[in-house]
Order: sequence, then structure tokens, then C-alpha cells
Amino acid sequence: MVPSFLVLRLPSTSTLCTHSHPAKSSSSHNTTTLEIIVLRLGTVPDMLDAICETHSFHVNGHTPSSIQINFKPASSPDTLSNGESLGQIHDQIEFHEKALSDLKRRHNALAPVANLLPEILSIIFRMCVEEDAPHHPWSFEVLKRPPTRNPSSWRALDLTEPEYKYPLMAIRLSHVCRRWRSIARHDALLWTHILMPSNQWARRMLERSKRAPITVEHLFPQAYSRSMPALYHALTHLSRIRNLHISSHWQHFGVPLPAQVLHLLCNPAPALESLYLANLTVTGANNRTFPDSLFGGYTPRLTHLAVAHGVELLWTCPLLRSPNLTHLFLAGLHHWKSSPLANLLDVLGHIPHLQCLALHHCIPSNNFDVFPGQVVKMDHLTQLSLLDRSSDCNRLLGGLSIARPHETDVQLFSNLPLEGDAGGDLTTSFTQAARFAVGCKTVRLYAQKTGLRNQMRIQCWPRVVDDPDTLSAYRAGQSIFHFVWPNPQVLLSADVIQQACERLALENVEVLSWDIGTHVDESAEAWAAVLRWMVKVKVVQVSWRMLDILLKTAAYHQEHSEPGDPPLLPGLKTLVIRITPIGEEVTRRLMTWLAGRSQAPWAIQSLDIADCTVLSTHIDELRALTDVIWDQRETNPRFSRPLPLDEITPDDLLEEATAPLLGAEDDAWEEEQFTDDGE
Repeated sequence: MVPSFLVLRLPSTSTLCTHSHPAKSSSSHNTTTLEIIVLRLGTVPDMLDAICETHSFHVNGHTPSSIQINFKPASSPDTLSNGESLGQIHDQIEFHEKALSDLKRRHNALAPVANLLPEILSIIFRMCVEEDAPHHPWSFEVLKRPPTRNPSSWRALDLTEPEYKYPLMAIRLSHVCRRWRSIARHDALLWTHILMPSNQWARRMLERSKRAPITVEHLFPQAYSRSMPALYHALTHLSRIRNLHISSHWQHFGVPLPAQVLHLLCNPAPALESLYLANLTVTGANNRTFPDSLFGGYTPRLTHLAVAHGVELLWTCPLLRSPNLTHLFLAGLHHWKSSPLANLLDVLGHIPHLQCLALHHCIPSNNFDVFPGQVVKMDHLTQLSLLDRSSDCNRLLGGLSIARPHETDVQLFSNLPLEGDAGGDLTTSFTQAARFAVGCKTVRLYAQKTGLRNQMRIQCWPRVVDDPDTLSAYRAGQSIFHFVWPNPQVLLSADVIQQACERLALENVEVLSWDIGTHVDESAEAWAAVLRWMVKVKVVQVSWRMLDILLKTAAYHQEHSEPGDPPLLPGLKTLVIRITPIGEEVTRRLMTWLAGRSQAPWAIQSLDIADCTVLSTHIDELRALTDVIWDQRETNPRFSRPLPLDEITPDDLLEEATAPLLGAEDDAWEEEQFTDDGE
């Protein structure tokens, strides 16, 4: 790198040239030495003491002269060493850096946030940490996910795969500045969520949290985890643990707890408020039953209890009789299946303040058990989730007296038996579900019939819901009833759907969403029986082949009606069409139906078309009859293979729409890494 600038110093007694004739310059000429003082050094320090070669040049047209150029550092008349010069520069750099740091500190001290008291900053920090902290794994909204990628197996993964999120907000806050770091490190409430991937981290946060109540969440990423020492060390503080969650990933089912850990879990837990155990076993035991001495039988503040898969509890376990329990989630307790139903009702009878109850694959199904006639009153229950065989769910619902069933969020997932009276169980299931659907205003009917099984899902809302995305959502609804049964038992038909609507008393429905796919065309007469009594429906959303069924049923009803009779769905004002091919023939039939309902009071006021395969010319034809809301897309992007409009079949739609649900892979759990460079 060339120096930034040079200073040439010439001796006052020297002249560049003394001869005016070039001929004489060959024998004699003056040599003048120029001292070049380098004020800014380049990247090659060796140039400082280098002597350039002698060159000839002309000055003011005179004879060439030779000049010897010496490079010297710009320090003092006496040449300084390179080390001394760099040292001075480094000292100046350090001086200016300190000055700049002091200016920044003084600048930050004038910021408004710097005027806040440490106590106020601590409150703000706690709010940030609380917002960043993970939620309880038994959130009822999480339970509304499909239990697995294959709905027929109904493996309850909802309670075994919580999304753990270790809070790093406290660490980030402590790295902002010295003042914030001092405040954060001395506030014990910021470090109560113990980080378990590292034993060093666990010890450090346990020390920072002092005596404050703590949360310990440990998810084994594999059968053996190096974080087991961290869990053991955290459990030595069991007396101040408020939330304790221990589980393993479902792919490594049944991680055994060492005897030392189990011994610590048998100590009293006076501060414990929530307990979550899943996919765990007991080391060296003949069975997977946890002892009744868990927590010494002393958990006076326990309100949330979740036990799932692998962990087995006896009916006499004190945890099941904690008087302050408000949320109870049990899944995969298969040893309960052979017990009498009276045992489960007795447990529920000892939990008078229960608000949320989830029982998955643990409802007793002893065929020799005579229904005891015991009825448990549940005056505070607001959320209920049952996943088991239909007969077991029906028997349990018969023993529960819920104070406000129409205000209760309900999920009922029932498997009908392979043998026996599946039709009777289905009818009983409809009857038991009816009390939860009283007064509903919005209903979504989802039905799918394949070669092996039938599925029917009924989602109910107590209010009017007109958002198309919500009406097509698989998990939405205050009450969700899902029934699965083998195909040879009860054929899924319009008669079964009609029976469900009648048993659930859906005559006051104002919004109806249909997502029904079958391999066998139902008669228009059968569908007319389903829709004939829905006189209050104002909005209908159809998808797949239900538009074709609706048009056929409407035409059939008109042909078999007397002059002056109201049309099918007389209160209908808005038709929403989703994921449906609307070709020329369908457009013609739709226009015929709209033309027949163009006069008040039966007029269709609007069409809402989106995610459909439809031509813009067909939209223009429909707009001549009614108001049309269209998403301006002629091709549905969800269809993976391009098909001509008239060649798309309802089976193609069914396959494309259900592929993401049936083929989605479970997300793998990845352990996060943490650093604390500030210490």
C-alpha cells in the first residue's frame, strides 16, 4: 500500500543542475539527496529504511540529474524503531477507544429508559421472560390437532409431544449493557425456568434463582440422555419446583427413570402446581406402575396433572385424589381397561373442582362390569376430550352429570367395534353428543368413505361463523364429534348423516359446511331428506362433490314439489364454493338453479368462489344472475397434476385434499444449543 502523502526536503545549498549544456553533463553532474518523510505508513514496514535506485530526470528542461531518495519515519530527527512507533499508536488507539466508550456510556445514561428504577426494569424483564416462556403442553387448543397422520389409528400424540421452548430472553437481556446485566443477574425470578440440556447451565440457573419457585422441563431426545445429571441435580430442589415436566420423545418410547431419580420423586412437593409425565418407565420393575409414595403423597397445590403412555398409576395413587385438581389428562393407561368403570367414577368424584378432563385410551371397558348407576356431578367442567371405543365413551358419558354441557368444549373421538352392533353404538353416540350441540348455530359435516373404513366428523359452534377458512378447518369448533368404523359394519350414507342431524337436533343451524367425499353416488331423494328440514340455513359452504349433490338435490326437490312450495333450503342467501371444479356443465346447472331462485324471498344474494378450477367466462355468466365474489384464479394451485377442467373427478379432489392430512410426517425434535458469552 502506497503512503498517503510524502514531504520532500531539499538542502538549501544544493542545486539540481549546474550545467546548462547537455553535452557536458555526461562527465559531471551534481547529486542531490532528498529526504522523504513518510507521514502515514503502508503495509510494508520494510520500505522505511529502503534506499531507492538512482534515476535521471529533467528539471525545468535542464540536464538530467541523479537523485538519491532515502525513506525515513516521520517521528523525530532521530530515527525511531518500528516497535516504539507502533506502541505509541496502540496507546493512542486505546486512549480513544476508552474515550469513545465513556461517551457512549454518558449518552446511554441520558436515554429515558436509563431513568427507570431497577425495580421497574425488573418488572419489565419479568414480563418479557414470561411472554417468551413455553405454555403448558396440555393446552386444550393443542388437543384439537389430529391425533396422528393416520386418523384410523388414533394414537394420542397430543399429550406426548409438547413443544418445549427453552427461554433465552433472560440471557439476551443480561447482554444488553452492564446495568441491565447487573439487574438481570440479581433478579431470581428471571432464572426460574431451568435449562436442562446442560448440567452446567442447570446448576448456574438454580444458583441464580435462589429460593424462588422454579420450572423444570426435561424432554429426553433419545433413550439415554447426557442431561440426566442435570435432571437429578434439579430434582434435589423438589421442595421449590412449581412445574415439573418429564417425558421422552415418542420415537424412543419408555425411557427408564433411574432408581436415584425415582427416589428423589418420592419426596414431598409442597410447591408443585403442575405435573407432566409421559413415555417413561421404572428401571428394574416388573411392571411400569409408579409407586403410591410418589411425592410422599403431599402435593397440596397440584392443579394440573398429565400422565401419558408408559407411566402407569394405581387407582389408589394420591395424585388422582388431589382436591385442588382443575386439569386432568390421562392417556395410554391400558392397565385401566380391565377395571370396573366404578373405579374411574370414584376418582372423578374426588375432584370436585375439575375444569378440564381428557381421557385417551384409558376408559375402563370391562364387559362384565354392570353399570353401577353412580352419577358424578361435574359443576365446573368446561372442557372435555374423550378418545376411546364408542361403547366405553358412551358408558362414561352416561355416568357424568355436566352442569352446562352447551357451554362445554367437547371432543369425542370414537372407534366403533369391528364386531357387534356398530349401528346401535353409533346411534347411542349421537344421543350422548346431543346435549353438547344444543342451540348450535354453525355446523360442519365432514364424511369420508373408503374401502376399509368410514369417518364422520361433526363440528359445532354456538354462534354464527361465516369465515370460509374457519368453516373448512379440520380442528375448529366448540364441539367436535368424530366417529370411525369399519366399512362392512355400517355403510356411510345419507341415511346415517340424516340420523346424526336428527339426533343432534340441528334444526336451528344457520350456517352449514359440507365436506363429504364418497365412492358411491347417493340418491337425490336421500339427500333431500337430510336438507328438507334445514329451513333456517342462511349460508352453505360446499366443496368437492357436494356442489354436484346440492344441485341434484335442489332439482329433485323442485320436480317433486307442488306449485308455490318453498324451495330446498328456503332461507339460503349465500353459497360458498371451495376446492371444486366448475366446468361448463356445472355452470349451466348452477345458472338454472340461480334463475329459479331470483325472486324474493327465495333469492340467492351472493356466491363466494375461491380455490376452484373455473374459467373467467363462467364467472361472467354467473354475475349476470347474482353477486359473485371470486379470487381471480382459474386453476386451483393445490392440484399437483394439471388436468383438463372437464376431466377432474371428485375422487381426484378427495385424494388431493386428504393427502396432506394422511401423509404428513411428524416433526423431529432437535435439541437447542446455548451459550453465555457474557460470563
